[in-house]
Amino acid sequence: MLNKQDKKYISDTFDQKFDEKFDEKFDKKFDEKFDEKMAELRTKLNSDMFNYMDPFLQEIRALREETTIQFHRVSGHTDQLENHEERIDSLEKKLAIN
Repeated sequence: MLNKQDKKYISDTFDQKFDEKFDEKFDKKFDEKFDEKMAELRTKLNSDMFNYMDPFLQEIRALREETTIQFHRVSGHTDQLENHEERIDSLEKKLAIN
């Protein structure tokens, strides 16, 4: 029959070895699962963010293109107006209109 010391020794030894093995395996599995879940979450978050932002980015791109087109049109008109100013000035001088 086991006495108190034997029971305590068995209990302490079993608990210590069990705790060491359990902690080691649990920590390793937990770390692996945690890293895996975080990678999945990061991928989903990036995907959701890009899906949400895509329409805005397309609109910004369209506005930039439109602004560029408008700038070229205005630039062309400015050149044309300057040309008209020169022609009007020369006509006024020839006709002596002031």
